[in-house]
Amino acid sequence: PYSIRIMEPAAVLNTGAKIPQLGFGTWNAPQGQVAQAVRAALDAGYRHIDCAWIYGNEDEIGEVFEEYFSSGKLKREDVFITSKLWNTFHDKESVLPALQTTLKSLRIDYLDLYLMHWPVAAKKGSKPPTSASDLITIPLQETWQEMERLFKESGLVRAIGVSNFSSKKL
Repeated sequence: PYSIRIMEPAAVLNTGAKIPQLGFGTWNAPQGQVAQAVRAALDAGYRHIDCAWIYGNEDEIGEVFEEYFSSGKLKREDVFITSKLWNTFHDKESVLPALQTTLKSLRIDYLDLYLMHWPVAAKKGSKPPTSASDLITIPLQETWQEMERLFKESGLVRAIGVSNFSSKKL
């Protein structure tokens, strides 16, 4: 067994953090197989792992992170980890607990990037929303302000952003 380092370009975020432009996504990676896939990605040199609570596999990915970081195979700071705030956690009281759940599942102390997954808020328990009746009105600015507060005050996220937003929503 050997490991190679993918020489990948990185973009620089407004925080100064470097985000590898090539990332390994974990969407649709089934439980029971995602750990093997993430191990293979890390061994192949991927240094950006993209996760999300809604994917339902962060616990298994966390086992791999714990294995690699605690053994010294990789250092935490060498892997850029992204996760996303799901639609049912857009109310400001739910943003921190959702982040804490993700951190616990991934077995890490901070995220390099925390994204608002979609520009819509949904009722608790709707994952994913299947009809307009699953959606609720929470101003995106309220969710964003809480994410900004966590970025500035908590030390739990190194950068924040959005995903799946149209230019009109931005």
